[in-house]
Amino acid sequence: MKRLVKILSASAIVLLFSVAETTAQKGKLRYAESLKSELNYKTAIKVYEEAYAKKPKMSTAQAIAETYDEIRDYDNSYKWWETAVGYEEAGQEQWLGYLKAARLTGNLEDAESALSSRFPNDSLPSVSPFPEIKSKGNVKPENVEALNSTESDFGLVMDADGNKYFVSDRGGSYVDEMPSIRIDGRNKYFSEEKQDYTGREYFSVYKEDEEGNITEVISNVPSALNFSDPSFAKEEGVLFYSVTRDIKKAKKDRDIEIFPEIYYSMVAEDGSLSGFSPVPFNDSIGYAVMHPFVDEEAKRLYFTTNMDPA
Repeated sequence: MKRLVKILSASAIVLLFSVAETTAQKGKLRYAESLKSELNYKTAIKVYEEAYAKKPKMSTAQAIAETYDEIRDYDNSYKWWETAVGYEEAGQEQWLGYLKAARLTGNLEDAESALSSRFPNDSLPSVSPFPEIKSKGNVKPENVEALNSTESDFGLVMDADGNKYFVSDRGGSYVDEMPSIRIDGRNKYFSEEKQDYTGREYFSVYKEDEEGNITEVISNVPSALNFSDPSFAKEEGVLFYSVTRDIKKAKKDRDIEIFPEIYYSMVAEDGSLSGFSPVPFNDSIGYAVMHPFVDEEAKRLYFTTNMDPA
């Protein structure tokens, strides 16, 4: 009888460990999916790969491949799509992802050979032919290598003296560890050190002078986090830009959503900003006002917003 009790107790312990491990695995995958939905792709990949190492599954390999697709890392995307199609249950969706990644990495011939050897001719997944990309016009894109970094770089404009201004989050990346207990699920506050979506530094405006020196332009708007979308009124030496501020509450209400606003400042010769003024139609907790564009000839300011047109 005692031996039976011991056996049953041991079986119960094994079952509990198995259930706990399965629950932890599902929690890790849910966490990775939430990171991906928030565009924090680098951290999502790390968590997905940890989950796959613990318990390999086709769906996890596919999720990793799709996340690498999002950041256009097609070499790693191809590797993980190849892993996904290695599973017996792989079908049209997985093979199509594999073939697309193969084409982007110059491995299409190998991928098509693998597809043909895996399926008889009468059971090949039907894959739509890839569209031919034809060049239109004489536009030739060029890489501005002196400005580009390994992070996001965009929004290039020039001032009256030929200095270049652009937006970047090149300050650094952070990889978050998955919290063991989530007690901040309703917290809508922005992190003070990084973007919660991407895990990288907040966007800031940078300046390249005529000698090629790149320096960060510091926003003087109090509590500014994202600082982007520069547009010059060159004759006046005024810079318009978007800012997302760190606001914790409004009218004693903490359940708020923060939206971008447009500000403008005078720009000194060294690129520093002097003073700051908001445009009169900002509403940081009501709607977004962003992406200013100065039309100097028409003396107009264009912008994007989701405010009520009424």
